[in-house]
Amino acid sequence: MRVRQGLAAFAALAGFAAVSLAGCGPSSGNQAGGFSQAFDAAYEKSFNESFARSTHDSCVTSALAHQAPAELAERYCTCFVGQFQSLSVQEKQQLTPASPQVAQAAATCKAQAQAPAG
Repeated sequence: MRVRQGLAAFAALAGFAAVSLAGCGPSSGNQAGGFSQAFDAAYEKSFNESFARSTHDSCVTSALAHQAPAELAERYCTCFVGQFQSLSVQEKQQLTPASPQVAQAAATCKAQAQAPAG
C-alpha cells in the first residue's frame, strides 16, 4: 500500500516537474535558420536531460519516503522515465498526473518493477 502511495505521489511530482519546466520554451523561429536550429536542438537536449534527471530523482525520493525498497524504487523510476523518452518536449510539458501517458507508464512500470529481477 505504501509503495502504491509513493508511486502515486511520484506521478504527481512528474507532472509538476514537466509543468515547472514549461516556461523555458524554444526559440520562436524568427531567427536565421542555422542559429535557430542549433538553439532549438540544444534546448531540446537540455530539457530532455533535465526532465529525465528531475523526474527520476523525484520518483526515487518519493518512493523511498513511502518505504519502498531501494531496488524496487530504482527499477520503477528508471522504467517510468524511460516511458517518456519518445515524447517531444511539448508533449512532456503537457503531462499532468491525470494524463493517460502517466497512467500507462505507471501501470507498465509497476508490473515490471514487481516482476522478479533477472
